[in-house]
Amino acid sequence: MLPTGVSNILRSEREKNHGVFSESGHPLINDSGRLVKLNPAQAALRAAGFRPSEQAVLTERRQEHRDLVKTFENKRDNIYKQARAYFADPGRSTAGMTKLMQAQMEYNQSIRDADLTGLVPFMKYSSIRDQGRNLHKLSKSERYRLSRDRADDEE
Repeated sequence: MLPTGVSNILRSEREKNHGVFSESGHPLINDSGRLVKLNPAQAALRAAGFRPSEQAVLTERRQEHRDLVKTFENKRDNIYKQARAYFADPGRSTAGMTKLMQAQMEYNQSIRDADLTGLVPFMKYSSIRDQGRNLHKLSKSERYRLSRDRADDEE
């Protein structure tokens, strides 16, 4: 372990020569698709312990992107949960499937509206149908819990 002052100097030199990397080791790429490297003024500020503004902005954008993708994953998982509950219910109706299909269409439209086509996968009818096919792999207690979850959602 080096003292903070020494490590800041070494970090600034490394980022000036080899580029800036995130804490998880991924290179930071600017809007033009190039690796972010510090210029001499930025390197001097980095050596003094200040983080370059470009790095801060890019890191914040990356985190916002991850959060947005996670939001869509949660929405998709909730629809899959509803589908499993629907298929677990022996007294299911076509209205329930219509509701699932409407949720799927709204999910896909929200991806288009957020201009995330290609970054977040669309949900297909087959993926909803597969939730029912995989249901037989669940234990009896899991199937019962899913059918109870569905009854709670309808209330």
